[in-house]
Amino acid sequence: MKSSEELLSQWDHDKTGAPKPYIQRRSIKQLLASSAAAVVAVGLGLVTILLIWQDIRWPIWCILALMLFWVYREAWQWANNYITCDPHDGNLCIQEKANIWLLVLGSPDDTESIENVNLDTPTRTPLDYLFKTVTLYVGTKRLPNIMDVDHLLKIKQYRTSLEQQQKTLSLLSFETSVAILAALERIEGRLATGLAPVQPISPPLPLPPVSQSDLDTHSPTGEIEVPELPDNDETS
Repeated sequence: MKSSEELLSQWDHDKTGAPKPYIQRRSIKQLLASSAAAVVAVGLGLVTILLIWQDIRWPIWCILALMLFWVYREAWQWANNYITCDPHDGNLCIQEKANIWLLVLGSPDDTESIENVNLDTPTRTPLDYLFKTVTLYVGTKRLPNIMDVDHLLKIKQYRTSLEQQQKTLSLLSFETSVAILAALERIEGRLATGLAPVQPISPPLPLPPVSQSDLDTHSPTGEIEVPELPDNDETS
């Protein structure tokens, strides 16, 4: 049976400190990728208008304004949407905030357990290596341009260690309960041996009453003859 010091040392050995919460935006590569299509489309439209209607200026300004609006819209989404993970509950939260003025409809935050996140990331592309990003797969959802995936890996390892701690705690609780039960059984055995009840002494049985016949039977019968003393005159 383990002693209390051994149980405490085993518990202290299994405990690990929690890492800091994960709070990160997507990489700026996300902003460049989402804005590039709009910039290219607007640029092609602008060149087309210049070639067809060289004397019409207002469509050019409208296209430039639309391009700036789209870039600002993508920049707002990149700056205000975070991916977070709290090590104490292990939930990965993917934010998609809404902004009606920017025509961003958004959606409720997607929450997924870190246990369901595939941290075995695929091979990086040259751009991923340049921007230090990876692609994660959360269930069926693909999350590109994720930064600091090593932090998420530490949180996942911490969650695994918590499960191991719970198993250790259950084992220690069982061993402690057995030790307490064994100690109580030993105390009960000692009390039963040292404090055995003393058998009471029964009072003596009363003697039967003595009858007259018993007295006559046991008393001496007849008269006692007393010897005569010699006369003083005769002896002298």
